[in-house]
Amino acid sequence: MEEFSWARRMAQPYLEGFAKIPISGSETLGILRELGLGYRTGEFYKDWRKVLGLLRYEAPVTGLLPETFIPKGWMEEISREVQQFGAAYRYEFNVAIMDPETGEIDVKEWSYSSDVYMAKGAVEKEYFFEVPWEVSKPDVLVMDVQLRGGWHQEGAPW
Repeated sequence: MEEFSWARRMAQPYLEGFAKIPISGSETLGILRELGLGYRTGEFYKDWRKVLGLLRYEAPVTGLLPETFIPKGWMEEISREVQQFGAAYRYEFNVAIMDPETGEIDVKEWSYSSDVYMAKGAVEKEYFFEVPWEVSKPDVLVMDVQLRGGWHQEGAPW
C-alpha cells in the first residue's frame, strides 16, 4: 500500500471539498500550500485526478488508432490491494448502452481486467463481444465501447 506523507494524508479531505466547487487543480494546490499542506506536485495531481474521476492521458488514449498499444508510460501503476483477481492490467471504458424499450442511450464507465497487454482495438473488440452482457444487463443493447485508459499492476511483468 502506498505510504502518504503527513501533509498528503491531511490534505485528502480538502481535495474532496475543493472538487465540489469550480476550482482548478493549481488553485487548489496553492491553497493547500498556504495552509501548510502542500506536497509534491505529481502526487497532488495523481490525487486530484482520482478525486475528480479522471484518468491520466484519457484524451490521447481515446484518440489512439485501433492497432496502437497504450504506451506504458501512460499506464498508472495500481497496487495488488486495488486490482481485482490479480490480473496484470485493468482497462477503463465508456460504454454506450441503449434500452430497446425506451430508445434511451446511457453512457456508463466499466472496467475490464486482463493478463494480456493488448492494442486499443483488440481490447475494445474483446470487451464488446466477449463480456456476457445478457448476464449483467439483460435488457440493453451495447452501442459503442470506447477505451479511456489503463492501469498496470505493480510488480507484474509487462
